[in-house]
Amino acid sequence: MSEPRLGLIGGIAASRPLLASAVIAFGFAAIAAVGFQRVDAAFEDAGLAMLASLALTVLLPASAAAIAPKNFWLRAIYAGFAAGLLLAARRLVLQLGVSWGPLDLDIALATAAATVFLLAIGAPLWRAALSHSLIGLSAVVLAIAAGLAAIAIEIARVDLIAAAGPLTGLAAGMGAALAVQIAAGFSRAFAEGRSNFEAAAEAARDAAAPAFFGLVVGIAVALAAVANDPAANDTMATVRVAAAVMAFAVAAPLIMLPGALSLRAPTELTAVAENRRRAMVRPFLNAVRTLLPPSSAIAATSIFLIGAIVAAFQARVPAGSGEIIVIATVAAASALTFVSMRTSIVLTLFLLAATRISGWAIEIAGLAPLTEFARVIAAALAAAVSAQLFLAWRDRRNPRRKAREVAQMALADALFAMIAASALAAAALASSEAAGLWSEGVEAAALAAALSLAAALVGPALITAASAIFGRR
Repeated sequence: MSEPRLGLIGGIAASRPLLASAVIAFGFAAIAAVGFQRVDAAFEDAGLAMLASLALTVLLPASAAAIAPKNFWLRAIYAGFAAGLLLAARRLVLQLGVSWGPLDLDIALATAAATVFLLAIGAPLWRAALSHSLIGLSAVVLAIAAGLAAIAIEIARVDLIAAAGPLTGLAAGMGAALAVQIAAGFSRAFAEGRSNFEAAAEAARDAAAPAFFGLVVGIAVALAAVANDPAANDTMATVRVAAAVMAFAVAAPLIMLPGALSLRAPTELTAVAENRRRAMVRPFLNAVRTLLPPSSAIAATSIFLIGAIVAAFQARVPAGSGEIIVIATVAAASALTFVSMRTSIVLTLFLLAATRISGWAIEIAGLAPLTEFARVIAAALAAAVSAQLFLAWRDRRNPRRKAREVAQMALADALFAMIAASALAAAALASSEAAGLWSEGVEAAALAAALSLAAALVGPALITAASAIFGRR
């Protein structure tokens, strides 16, 4: 029997879990200790508020959804009660005027309530991914503490970096999405017959490319921030901050979560939960297979792209230089990191079309337009989240499978984990406003969630059409 192919990241994370995790944890703790020694009280309070907000909007909803009841009606009562409890706490906070430094409890509790309701009501679709991702989500919080310390060190050298708050929220969102992706990959590999060690190593290996993709896109967002702000005084400082925060946020779950999963006691409950989830979504997948033959999928994709062309001409706000930088980076980075031109084409076309349609929809609805930088942040986060579905499509392509079979397998692997990841990623981005780091965090999070929802709705047609167009090669 051949040895499992671990890859560099899989070997580091799963073969030496205690050593690798200890190095990451102690390194981040040391950076945080050094960085926060030299900051003023206001920055320290903002950093603590960000960590508290992440715990409230990301860790709490994921933990609550992981223990939601299996029965639908009990789960609906549980979800309503949990969300109602958080909203009642929000109302009490508003009435009593309770405050804790710069932390906006109104935004944090409202975000937590919305996230916990969504995740709890659909818990059977992503329960295993959420329960296995909790250590990774905790690692993201630790990474953000180190990232804030790196920002403090950089601010001590130069002036205030305006994009630091949005970049911190984006990094937290990408880290949270990556943790859910790793956990979902572990559950799938274990259910297919791998041992704990092999499943954890395979999940880490498969997540390495999305992690590097997120890092590159995050740096592109920093360049877009500089291009968007002529008054920016130090381009390299913004890029260094982006590189540090993004690298910390993706490295922590990439190393610590597979290591923790490889040390778990082997249990068939993981495989049972994954098989139950697949059995539950099978009627939906059969319906998609029936409704979307290749001809219909190509027609639906054409309508989507035509709508994007119409939106590009009708929208009053054209694509700015920042959006062009990020979309071009998504195209190049996905082709290189995913080693697949087809995946890059599908992801880039989706992102380009979805951003144009969403901008036009905001105008039609009469809502206040977002700033270009908020649109850039939302597009970058949506690209990182939706890439999970298109990567699953890449991995399931096979000359022996028809277009609908490939799409069905990819949707079973990644669609619902992507929805859960998008909810947690949007909540993490909204935390930047709850912590007082960025005034447009909630708006950007809502747009990122809408773009991710568009990926979930349009994705089945896109990957079925792409399978039919590209053939079985």
